[in-house]
Amino acid sequence: MATLAFIAKSLGLSKTTVSRAFDPRFKDKVKPETMERILEFCRKCNYHPSLTGRSFSTGKRFQIGLLSYEATDRHYGLFSPLFNRGVAETALEHGYAPVLLEFKDQDVSCIDMVNSSVADGYIASAPDTDDELLQLLTDKKTPFILYDIYNNCTEDVPVFYRDIRPAYRKLWQNLAPEYYDKTAFIWQGTNPGKWRDLLDAAPQGIKVDNIELYRRRENFLFHRESAKQESEKQLDKLLKYKLLWCCSDLTALGICDTFKAHGVEVGKDIYVVGFDNLEDNINNFTDKGLTTIDAGWKSGGSALTNILLNAITTGNPLPLRTPWVLDAIFRDTFPKTSFYSAGDRV
Repeated sequence: MATLAFIAKSLGLSKTTVSRAFDPRFKDKVKPETMERILEFCRKCNYHPSLTGRSFSTGKRFQIGLLSYEATDRHYGLFSPLFNRGVAETALEHGYAPVLLEFKDQDVSCIDMVNSSVADGYIASAPDTDDELLQLLTDKKTPFILYDIYNNCTEDVPVFYRDIRPAYRKLWQNLAPEYYDKTAFIWQGTNPGKWRDLLDAAPQGIKVDNIELYRRRENFLFHRESAKQESEKQLDKLLKYKLLWCCSDLTALGICDTFKAHGVEVGKDIYVVGFDNLEDNINNFTDKGLTTIDAGWKSGGSALTNILLNAITTGNPLPLRTPWVLDAIFRDTFPKTSFYSAGDRV
């Protein structure tokens, strides 16, 4: 089994240099090329430094607690694993182990784990973090940060908030003025924040209607079928517009299914924008060409973890408000103009 001494001797380095490479407090003192040599050698030897030993010598746990309201994540469907992956990969790159702490109603186990200082810092969802847990995190004086996908959190604590407006603004900038007053926002029982952000990003004086499609409380992947059924009932109303901003890709695709069944060509007769970027986030996704907004789950988890780790390793306070900026993905269902073609950006 590899040891620090074995690694140092094999690479012609001092044990101090190798030790620093594994310690977040001192890894910046190791040259990048030396760090890469050490890590590559460790990967070949399948060597992982002992968290227990490092904890004794530094007083840290070298763990990040990810507080989740039920592992099944009733709010975010299939997207929470992408966020968790971003957290986990970034934590591991910096020598920290992610720990999932499931938080349920009337369940004290998560409270007990936080009380026991199981981690050096915590990440929690703003909508799910109740007053008791929030107060405990504040009293413990352990670094923690909330992530807020709705941009509604008003707590005076560190928050990483998702900002959709730059993505919507980019889409508006690429939209010819002739379409401005012929658009509507389509939602299915979702938080009205996206419509609010769309209006904030729109050119001054532009009005965007909003239309609700009823959605039964079923599995996330049923949203497409639900949108198809409900858009069938409101087809004449939807066809009065030239561009539909949809609350999700599945809602957009359900509407496209209805249009196709009635001989309406999306990308020519009418235009559609989604939200989620399923095409890039789901393997073997068959529906190509939907203009959308990348919800940034994995990149957001990674960025959030870097912010928390910086506070843990430097001792600096966490910023109170940090934007989680999303991006627009231009594809075939958006009107092309003289200054835009599929795949371009402004």
